[in-house]
Amino acid sequence: MKNILFDLGTVALKGHAADILNKYNIDDKDYNKLLTFFKDTNNLDLGNESLEEKYNRCNFPKEFDTLYKDILINYYKVRDINLDVIDLINKIKENGYTLYVLSDNNKEVYEYFKNNELFKSFDIWVMSCNEKAVKKDGKLFDVLIDKYKVDPKECYFIDDNIINITEAKKRGFNTYLFDEDQDIKFLYNDMKMNGIEVEYEK
Repeated sequence: MKNILFDLGTVALKGHAADILNKYNIDDKDYNKLLTFFKDTNNLDLGNESLEEKYNRCNFPKEFDTLYKDILINYYKVRDINLDVIDLINKIKENGYTLYVLSDNNKEVYEYFKNNELFKSFDIWVMSCNEKAVKKDGKLFDVLIDKYKVDPKECYFIDDNIINITEAKKRGFNTYLFDEDQDIKFLYNDMKMNGIEVEYEK
């Protein structure tokens, strides 16, 4: 095993993007409307629109511009980071593996976290917004194989989405379906079973 690939959302980052709404005291009626911002993200993931363009496409009431626009288009800045996963990433890096981010995500998220000190151990960022391809239909995995010349049999891929895991398995990747509510020692143990040198410390 040479390459370890991590998803961002609900793996390196905690929860889902829409969870950030719970950080604010938002009226229930407004809350349900705001959830639409986090749906139909295909254009964002493919790099075809910005978060501000997505906001404008939602056609929210005018008063939302003052109340909620900044919250939505900067949602990623208040997402919680899974520090247990970051600690694992740093340990893997010390053992000489090549670390990838492999994520269906937008340009703003990419630019923000690529420059975040906590994510400095990653060697290569393979993002749907830059490659115009997503994991859920398998095409981003094909980009990874063809453009970055990786052998799937030498890769260990961690993701929380069974659809992405299934597409990766079709191509021969070693995979782990991540559950952030499960003790991270299970991920450590699975890595060891796959020959990856990393030790779990409580």
